[in-house]
Amino acid sequence: MNIAEKLILLEGIRFAPNQPSVHHLLFADDNLFICKAEVNQCETHKGILKIYGEATGQTINLLKSSITFGGAVEEERKLLLQQKLGIVVEGGAGTYLGLPECFSGSKIQLLDFVKDRLKSRLSGWFARCLSMGGKEILIKVMAMAMPVYAISCFKLTKTIIANLTSVISDFWWNAVEGKQKTHWVSWEKMCMSKEDGGLWFRDLECFNQALLAKQAWRLIQEPDSLFAQVMKSIYYPDADFMEAVLGLRPSYGWRSILYGRELLSQGLSKQIGNGESFQVWTDSWIEDNGWRPPLRKQTYFDLNMSVSDLIDVQRRYWNVEVLQDLFPLEDIQRISRIRPVVGKEDFWTWDHTKSGDYTVKSENWLANQILKEDLIQMAELQPSLNELKEKVWSLPTVPKIKAFLWRATNDTLPVMESLQSRGLDGDIRCQLCGMEGESINHALFTCTVARQTWALSRFSHPREGFDEFSVYSNLYYLYTTGKKRGLPTNIRRLFPWILWRIWKNRNLFLFEGKVFHPLETQKKIEEDAKEWSMAQIVEQEIEENNAVEEEPKTFWEPPPSLWLKCNI
Repeated sequence: MNIAEKLILLEGIRFAPNQPSVHHLLFADDNLFICKAEVNQCETHKGILKIYGEATGQTINLLKSSITFGGAVEEERKLLLQQKLGIVVEGGAGTYLGLPECFSGSKIQLLDFVKDRLKSRLSGWFARCLSMGGKEILIKVMAMAMPVYAISCFKLTKTIIANLTSVISDFWWNAVEGKQKTHWVSWEKMCMSKEDGGLWFRDLECFNQALLAKQAWRLIQEPDSLFAQVMKSIYYPDADFMEAVLGLRPSYGWRSILYGRELLSQGLSKQIGNGESFQVWTDSWIEDNGWRPPLRKQTYFDLNMSVSDLIDVQRRYWNVEVLQDLFPLEDIQRISRIRPVVGKEDFWTWDHTKSGDYTVKSENWLANQILKEDLIQMAELQPSLNELKEKVWSLPTVPKIKAFLWRATNDTLPVMESLQSRGLDGDIRCQLCGMEGESINHALFTCTVARQTWALSRFSHPREGFDEFSVYSNLYYLYTTGKKRGLPTNIRRLFPWILWRIWKNRNLFLFEGKVFHPLETQKKIEEDAKEWSMAQIVEQEIEENNAVEEEPKTFWEPPPSLWLKCNI
């Protein structure tokens, strides 16, 4: 096809006069071939594909192929070209790599398929009765990965982000599909890091901008790629990408890339290569508690001097005599710490990774820091429970119990007092002991049934009993006691299962009328904890055995006499 284009037998599409011609796009078995709507070019295409088929044995399935014409092509010519190519279906496949072929009109309607696809996938998991620990893993691994390709190409509208967030949030809080339950914690707080009291779900707006920033980074780092050449020829032919403007009639894709650039620019710094793009007196290129221009030693100076004029090309280092003539000693020392790269253009680096290369993970973190700054500041003004919430995730227990303890620490368990505070009418008395005001602290620590369970457990509890009012004080005591080396390991790790079983028994009594004797409860607690501990030991042994079996040889053996060995 490239040869045919050079011989003017084939012509690809151009969006600008100086843009490279594009006559094909290949991705696995999704292939697009582009040419002018002329008989001779279609025959050239057909001949090239025939040669390819004879050489490889792979032929084009014309029944699965489709043809799309430009708006100015006459009907007679359309029929003629269809006959020449042998392709009957007209109109395209509708999508290419999962995105609409035609990206015009309402962006909400065009990208609404992402929500429908995500909702359909999660719908199948509702029937599995997953715990919140399982849902957390499923959301992070599967749900957040589904729309990645779409959101790495285009900026999602506020409506689409709200719809996607609603689908994921409903899946997290609801046990049955279609049955609405209270969303006890806002999605913004759940997207905060676990150190800040959240669940570290991806904020789709931040993630979208981070992925689009990756496209912007590609334009900076790979200027010779087809992608960069096409975008440069259309939107910034005579400028650098970081200086490019929106333009008069920008496409939605270009708008999306500039949206990513907004975030990328907050973590970029330009490093000196040959120094030609840095102006000595006007650009900030010296690091001194930030970046600034150097100080002047002389009254008269060349305003247009570039940093390249300060470099001794032969020595591949700074020209010390010029530095001493122009700058004070302190700035000379700062300049000496910079290593110029002679023969390489000045380049951009990403400040939030050690290698200087951009990563979506670091960009997503930066986006979250910026967007969540107000939430973090508000949390810092109040007595912080973040340290207590963070301790949950390091507990040696199953994920569903960790999620349960996180909810208890966030005051989001559906006890009677919490339900009433959210406008739901009902009897606020504890249904197990009849006391007024069933709070989380009461249900887990001070209820008669809970006290009996704690008294029969071998876990050490306070001499004066648990705090009557503060669930946080009691949880802190459990976390602290659980780390004491004086207690046997199997006992100090018992308290998560105690809390879990107290809560489970309470729910079974409320909704199914089942009553459990404290001795039965204690036996079940110890069985669950022992079963989990045994599973960890077995899993560790399997990993150790696999590590031994897969250990490669670390020495080389010569071949036997009269043999040759080929090392590959």
